[in-house]
Amino acid sequence: MKKLAFISDLIFTFCASFLFTACFFRFLRIGLVLALLLSAVCGALTTCAVAALLLARRKKFFLKKADEETKSKLLVHLALLPANELTDYFFTYFKKAEKENPVKRRANKQISVGEERYFLNFRFAPITADEVTEIFQANTEERKILLCSAIEPQARSLCEKLKIKIRTGEEIYAALKKENALPQTYLG
Repeated sequence: MKKLAFISDLIFTFCASFLFTACFFRFLRIGLVLALLLSAVCGALTTCAVAALLLARRKKFFLKKADEETKSKLLVHLALLPANELTDYFFTYFKKAEKENPVKRRANKQISVGEERYFLNFRFAPITADEVTEIFQANTEERKILLCSAIEPQARSLCEKLKIKIRTGEEIYAALKKENALPQTYLG
């Protein structure tokens, strides 16, 4: 069905361009045969330009859809990983990405990178304000950063008040994709 719509758009573009340019060339008193020939060339060029534009837009849409599916698989994978494997995964990622800053494994679901402490909290439900309070109570001088799939609005505003940075699923997916650190196989 979509291919039929694409083809009909191209046919319409060719016909409209051909008709408009044929009328324009006849208005300029160019001979009929030459006007039809020039109109056919203009119609073909316009159709090629529209086809390239539509194909680029379609490719971009499918790329976004594929990225959305991969991001969803990644977040499910991270939620299903046991605590020690999740910590190992991000420890490896930070070792690879942050070459100049020392990376230390603190505890399960906690990693220090330079002057920042990352708290890993991936699950299927959004993070609540109570969980943010637990992160705030962690005894550290490092800047606190919460990595999670999603967060409730109340918890987000609490993080802003407590100066805890938040990185949600979209940002984490983009960072892992940029460093080519996405898992080869996904759980679930």
